[in-house]
Amino acid sequence: MNSSLTALRTKLRQQAFTIVELTVAAALTGAVGLTVIGVLRSSAVLSSQNAGINISASRAREVIDQINDRARYALDQPVLINTDGTAATGSTADGVLLKRYLGAPFVVKEVNGGTDIAATATQFVLEYRAGLPDPLVGDWILLESVARPELEISAVAAMTPSGAILRKLITTTTAVGEPLRPLSYRVGGSLYHKEA
Repeated sequence: MNSSLTALRTKLRQQAFTIVELTVAAALTGAVGLTVIGVLRSSAVLSSQNAGINISASRAREVIDQINDRARYALDQPVLINTDGTAATGSTADGVLLKRYLGAPFVVKEVNGGTDIAATATQFVLEYRAGLPDPLVGDWILLESVARPELEISAVAAMTPSGAILRKLITTTTAVGEPLRPLSYRVGGSLYHKEA
């Protein structure tokens, strides 16, 4: 029996790990674990950075699409401008000025119902159908006349409508620049807003 017990102990010693082997195995397991944790942490950081970049890129695409739409439907060619609003002369600029089309036709009439609008006039009546945007202070009107003046609206006053036709008394910052004869020919205009 003693010999079988000795044989069993010998067999168990041969199958068991030594302390050195256990220490090496624990160290290797720890090193692999730390590497896996480092890779997972780096993946989480890169994933959050990638999500932030994707959100920024998506927002940039939305802004570019909005600028594209506004430029496509602008009343005139976009103009490069400096920060003070003056036209840029070089190949770089601080911004872009667009003339966003609001609507047409707006019919121009003389304030007192007379026939002519003097070249020095800064007031006239705009008549337009319901559904077109109301002219507001800060909007611009491009008159369909020989000089095609672009006039900034400085004041708007409501007038009594004429049936389905809305009427507004418009005051502009500058004069019309040429005599207009609304009873001899139709004087129209397009409304737009300048955006930078």
